[in-house]
Amino acid sequence: MILTSFMIASLYFCSNAPGEGGTRTAEGKFCDPKAPAAAHKTLPFNTILNVCLGKRCLAIKINDRGPFIRGRDLDLTVGAARQLGMVHRGVAKVRVSTPLPIPRPVDANGNMVAEYVP
Repeated sequence: MILTSFMIASLYFCSNAPGEGGTRTAEGKFCDPKAPAAAHKTLPFNTILNVCLGKRCLAIKINDRGPFIRGRDLDLTVGAARQLGMVHRGVAKVRVSTPLPIPRPVDANGNMVAEYVP
């Protein structure tokens, strides 16, 4: 079973040059701008999402926290945005799917968030 939803994705720029003050992800690794990766506020690190824009689809890995702009759900690396064809747009509504079970969300400190049980 697959869960599908729509999200607003934007792209973010990062550097992977450690000697030049490269950008580190929330995971603590240097960001690779060519990697198919993204930032999300609550999904656990290493969650794999299938992100589609039109007929272009790409498997991405959550490796950072963000975006921190209201109304946006995913920050994609330039490499991921390029493969989806959204570099010039900057922001796009994308279709996102993930195989079940859905990973449990985490807070800003990486702690699991309690599930709501009615």
